[in-house]
Amino acid sequence: MGLDHVGIVVPNAQEAADFLIDVFDAEFDWEVKREPEPKFGERGWDKLFGVHRETYMPHVIMLKCGDAPLTQYVELFEFVSPDQSEVPRKGEGGWLRFSDITNSYISFTVKDLDAVMAHIKNEVVPKWDGVRFIQDPPMEFPLRGEVCRSTFIVSPWGQWVELTEWSEGRHSVPVLKKLRGDVRYDHPCVGQPVEALETPCYMVDLDAFEHNAGLMRERFAAHGVAWRPTCKGHKSPTLARKLTEEFGAQGVLVLTVEEAEKFAQEGHDDIHVANQVVSATKVEKLSLLAKCVRRLKVNVDDAANIRQLSDAVAQWEIATPLELMVEINIGHNRCGVSPAEAVPLVQLVKELEAHGTVRFGGLAGYEGHTPVLPPEEKTAETRRAHGVLAEAKRLVEEAGISVDVVTG
Repeated sequence: MGLDHVGIVVPNAQEAADFLIDVFDAEFDWEVKREPEPKFGERGWDKLFGVHRETYMPHVIMLKCGDAPLTQYVELFEFVSPDQSEVPRKGEGGWLRFSDITNSYISFTVKDLDAVMAHIKNEVVPKWDGVRFIQDPPMEFPLRGEVCRSTFIVSPWGQWVELTEWSEGRHSVPVLKKLRGDVRYDHPCVGQPVEALETPCYMVDLDAFEHNAGLMRERFAAHGVAWRPTCKGHKSPTLARKLTEEFGAQGVLVLTVEEAEKFAQEGHDDIHVANQVVSATKVEKLSLLAKCVRRLKVNVDDAANIRQLSDAVAQWEIATPLELMVEINIGHNRCGVSPAEAVPLVQLVKELEAHGTVRFGGLAGYEGHTPVLPPEEKTAETRRAHGVLAEAKRLVEEAGISVDVVTG
């Protein structure tokens, strides 16, 4: 048996998650957002949990706060209830007294307590209202055969957060991201001639890569368009992260559920599966993967598949909706529907939105037939294909549904 996670009720789940991610390197794991209806009373949860009938839970976020498989998770709950009490009592300094029955705190182990405290004083306190130290300088005492140094800060929502440094254990603790210097890769191939590499070997010309990525960023930015690079060629989460973190790419595009799972495991949380997913096993995998990322998109071109995806998400007590992109056939003739056929599919997705299982994400089209064409024909066919997407957007919006994203 092992402790799986700790649950905390906070006034604002997103603010609390942002703070823990920004300051303590917590990682987003999954989230659930709920509409005000149905209330706990309608679900029978008011009696189960002993809360007011009109209570609802608009936001839940799970964070991972370390590399161990257990004991590293913090679940943040945001509740709305007519009889919800504020913090009942506060000490002289404006935070909960340590002796209060309702008081609790979370504790993080750090590598260099002095450096982290200096970082919090200089960077965190000015940025986050209400953050302050309780102990400065920190305490120091023997524990578990080591010397432990410990201090507490107050979070923006008033909860205590402990920082500890262990005389021996600290050597295995990662440095906070914002305190890391240049990354040094300890690999035997670093510094060796290319001829010394074992083959086959995946190689990237970084100069060419960064030049091309910079051009893409500039050209898209000049037209006010977001870009989401496809990863089907390189299949490298590391390379994709460079595009999202350094060149402004909005998430990643993959072709299979397995690729999406791999990229999610490597920390990517905005993923578009630009394909139809229809097998029962993969649909269920997709419904579970939605819980692990901030945004998961998938292409659809069939009403039965739309219902299948919705049903897969609905089977879970806590549902996290999939974002569905209705695919238009713009000339590749492999998948997708005509602009006129797209309208009832979009209407179906909008109807199912009421169940909290799917959301309409926009329209997609794959121009896979144009790269092999001669330059003159390619330009003309590209314009024609874009015209098909524009026509689909026009018809959907004439039906009263806004189309915020068109991609291809």
